[in-house]
Amino acid sequence: MTQLEQAHTPTVGPDRPGCDTGDLELAHRALQREFALLPELVATAAPFDVARARVVAEHALALIEMLDRHRAATALEVWPAIDRCAPVELAVEALHAELDRRQEFLGRASGELTTLLLEWRSAATLEFRTVLLTVLGPVSRAVDELFRDEREHLLPLVQQHLDQRAWDAFGRARLRSVPRSRRFLLLGHLLAETDPAERRRVLVHASLIGRAAFRLRGARRYRRVLDSVCGPLLDDPDWFDALFPAAS
Repeated sequence: MTQLEQAHTPTVGPDRPGCDTGDLELAHRALQREFALLPELVATAAPFDVARARVVAEHALALIEMLDRHRAATALEVWPAIDRCAPVELAVEALHAELDRRQEFLGRASGELTTLLLEWRSAATLEFRTVLLTVLGPVSRAVDELFRDEREHLLPLVQQHLDQRAWDAFGRARLRSVPRSRRFLLLGHLLAETDPAERRRVLVHASLIGRAAFRLRGARRYRRVLDSVCGPLLDDPDWFDALFPAAS
């Protein structure tokens, strides 16, 4: 058994206190989906089409911001909580070190990607687009690998050692850390392609007023953003209802 496998092997019985981390798994799914789509979106901008490059670049920069918030929350909130609650074990320390290494690599890669996006947004040259397309694939794969390891190794530790009240508090704090003007975008990404039970997992972290505001205005704003960003890839007039049944 590897150290990573040892780190998430349960050490207490099935009746232990725990929490449902499905909301974070939905965040993983949303970010993986959106990062995987970026190469196709970048390819829709013809050379020197600055207007289109700006739309796609702003979308990608918003995704990087979401990824950075996730990385920061894991480092500053989740791991300290585990360290307080979990017994000191070499396997857990090895897992922490390995995930930190992946986080640092992804931080450097997303920083490079940010620089390229800012340059491409201004010039929209073929050269910048070509370089972007070579960088986006490795970044998307790094996101996939990090989130796979978090689901397989980190989240079982969270489920063992944190209770639901603490986990829900983390979720509310993460949502509050997002500027109000951007929360509709975050909720839209999280709620896309979800079933009713999954939507409840996400919306439980929003206030009653926030949930009502999203249903009344946020979903329409999210649709306008997707129309602007993904329009060249969409050929189904009913795409929004299929992607986002919560608003149908």
